[in-house]
Amino acid sequence: MISQLRTDTSEPSVLYAFDRRGGLSSSCTRLEGLLSIVHGLEPSLWPPAMRSTIDSAVSFVLKYQEMEGKYKGGFRRQVRPKPNSGHLEIRIDIVQHCVNALVKYYQLLLK
Repeated sequence: MISQLRTDTSEPSVLYAFDRRGGLSSSCTRLEGLLSIVHGLEPSLWPPAMRSTIDSAVSFVLKYQEMEGKYKGGFRRQVRPKPNSGHLEIRIDIVQHCVNALVKYYQLLLK
């Protein structure tokens, strides 16, 4: 999963996403998995680049959280536009994955 993190700076909208569309649900699902791994391990046993991958992915997620308006606090389906405006969709499963990943990240910071 670590190798799936997008680090190509020529595409800033999807920088640190886990897929080329900038999917928040897919990024948060992967982030949940990575965070579950590290919660059970001592930091000295973490795979190389694990911490930087997690930190970068969290920065991507927080960058695209809705910060104002009717959907404040929500997370849209993906960053890149879709012809049918499906990328603007906010669904409970997307929000759940993102919030769960952020809570796990917060718990990690408290260790």
